Amino acid sequence: MAFMAAGMLIPENGITSHDDNESHTDHDGCETYSKDDVRKIRTIYIIFTIIWIILIFILDIPRKSFLILVLLTVPVILALVAYNNVPYMHKECENLALKTNTVTIMIVSAAIISQWKPFGGQEVNKHQFYKLLTAAFIILMLSVLDVWVPEADRTVVIHAKVSLQGIAIVILIIAIYSFFEEITGKQGY
Repeated sequence: MAFMAAGMLIPENGITSHDDNESHTDHDGCETYSKDDVRKIRTIYIIFTIIWIILIFILDIPRKSFLILVLLTVPVILALVAYNNVPYMHKECENLALKTNTVTIMIVSAAIISQWKPFGGQEVNKHQFYKLLTAAFIILMLSVLDVWVPEADRTVVIHAKVSLQGIAIVILIIAIYSFFEEITGKQGY
C-alpha cells in the first residue's frame, strides 16, 4: 500500500540497475541517488525518527489533546515518506531544501509569544512553553551549522539538516498551540 502512494514518483522505466556508488540519470536527464546514497539517506531518517521519539519523552511534550498527538506524528510521517521515496528523488531536489528562513520564523514567533498576555490578566505557567521554545531554538541552530564534508557525503548532511529543521518547527508549533490552549483554557474559551 505504501508503494502505491509513492507510485506517482516512480519513473516509468522503474528502477534500473546501476553500481552502488554511482548515481543514475533517468530518461528525463535528471540524476537520481546511487544505491549507496539511498542507504545512507534512509539511515539518516531512521536515526532522526528515533531521536524524535526520544525528544518527546525528554521534553515531556504534553500529549493531552488530539491535535498535539497528530502533530507528534508529523516528523515520523515525513521520515516515512522520504524513506520510501528517496530512491526516486533527483539530486536536484537538494537545491529546494533549506530555502525557508526558519530562524526568522522562530524569532518572530518567540517575540510575539513572550509578550503575549493571557485573557483577563491571569498569569500562566510558561515553564513548559519556554522549555519547548528553547529546545526548538537549539535544534534549529544545530540545523544551520555548516558541516564541511566531501561531496559524496553532502547529501547526508543536507537530509540531516532537513530532519532537524522539521523537528524544530514541529516543537515550535506544539509549544505555541500548548501555550494558547493553556491561556484560553483558564478562561473557558
